Amino acid sequence: MLHIGNVINREKGCAAALDILLIKRLTNEIRHFDNTQIINIKNYYNFLDTQINKFIEDRNCIIPYEFENVRSLWMSISSANTLSELENMIVDKINFINEFIKNESAHDSVVWKIKKYINDNISNPDLSISTIADNLFLTNTYICSLFKKETGETINQYIISIRIKTAKEYLSDRNIKLADVSKKIGYSDSKYFSKVFKKNVGIIPSDYRERHMK
Repeated sequence: MLHIGNVINREKGCAAALDILLIKRLTNEIRHFDNTQIINIKNYYNFLDTQINKFIEDRNCIIPYEFENVRSLWMSISSANTLSELENMIVDKINFINEFIKNESAHDSVVWKIKKYINDNISNPDLSISTIADNLFLTNTYICSLFKKETGETINQYIISIRIKTAKEYLSDRNIKLADVSKKIGYSDSKYFSKVFKKNVGIIPSDYRERHMK
C-alpha cells in the first residue's frame, strides 16, 4: 500500500508540494484491495486532509472566513459514498489551496489583509473602514476603491456578509443564547442586528434558529 504520509512533500517550497499524482496513486491502489473496510479508507482521506491543513499552517496561509469550509473535509468525507468522491474532495481542496496561494501572492495582497482584519475583528462593534485603513496605514478612499475593484463588492457589504454568515452559525448552535449572538458579531444593539439579519436573510434571527438549530 502506498505510504500516504508522503503525499505532502515538504522539501518543495511552492504550491506543487501538494501532489495530486500521489493522491491518484493512493486511490488506484485502494481499488486493488476490495476487502479494505470503508472506515479505514475514509481514515486515509481524513489523514490526507489533516496533512494538507498542516501544509497550509506551515505556510502561515490564513483562508478567509467565507472559505472556512475548505479547512476541514471531515463531514464531507464521512458522508461520501464512493472512492471517486473521496478522491475528488481531496483533489478539489488541493486545487483550491494552490490557486488561493497563487492569487494571494503569499499574503502580499492588500485585499487579503483587509479581509483578514475584518475576519479577526468581526466581533468588534467599532469595526469600520476607518479602523481598517488606520491598521493598514492606508487611506479610506484607497482601500474602498481597491476592494471594490478586486472583489466587486464594497468593504461594508463584505463586513455585513461575514457577520450574517457568522450569525447563522451561532444561531444554529442551541448552546448560544439569542441575546449573545448579536454581540458576538459586533452588534451592540440586538434590535438593529435583527433588522439587518432580516434584510439580508428574509427572516428574523429567532425564526432562523427554529428552522436550523442543531
